[in-house]
Amino acid sequence: MLKKILSISLSLQICMLLTAQESKMSISLSPAVVQMPDWSVAIQPGIQHRLNSRIALIGEFCIPMVNISRDSHVTDQTYFRFRGELKYYLHSTPRTPYISIESSYAYRQFNVQNSTFHKGYYYDTVVYGFQYASVRSPIWITNLKIGREYKLGPHMGLDIFAGMGFRNISTQYSNVKELTQEPFARPYCRIFPTSDPAWKFEANVFRFNATFGFRFLYQL
Repeated sequence: MLKKILSISLSLQICMLLTAQESKMSISLSPAVVQMPDWSVAIQPGIQHRLNSRIALIGEFCIPMVNISRDSHVTDQTYFRFRGELKYYLHSTPRTPYISIESSYAYRQFNVQNSTFHKGYYYDTVVYGFQYASVRSPIWITNLKIGREYKLGPHMGLDIFAGMGFRNISTQYSNVKELTQEPFARPYCRIFPTSDPAWKFEANVFRFNATFGFRFLYQL
């Protein structure tokens, strides 16, 4: 259902972009690193629409391309991400600094073999082991960003940005086979963040998020 809503929303945005008069549209392309949960290098094609001299709207898809690390316990990974961003330019002239807010939704689903997980966000005295499980672990991310656009030619531009916000990871385990309970003695530390990935917790987890990067813009 959520995929259909995102697809309809994107279609409406594209229609608005294509039918808008006196609009300034650019095709965007940027690199990214995503956790599927395997870490992968991805590309993000998208469209930027300059609504007026101060405001622009961006819609981007994320397409994983090359794995840079692999978890041998994880198989059958499905990943999809859509990101929207609203920019406010500090000056009305082209290629100026801006502030923005972005929100993205990443759908993740995969199977795990011979691993463990925690029920709830906090560590307990028990960890649950299993032979096989299906995991659904989507991610919502919201960031506040600052950036600047630079002109590289008559049509080409470069957008450099950085920001911070939070991630919300909601994980559910299903089709669990041969579930066992094992003692767990590692204490939970509130000072230093855990190194365990969020999908190891069957819970709704909030974590800090930082972002920085660049995108190329081609003005149509």
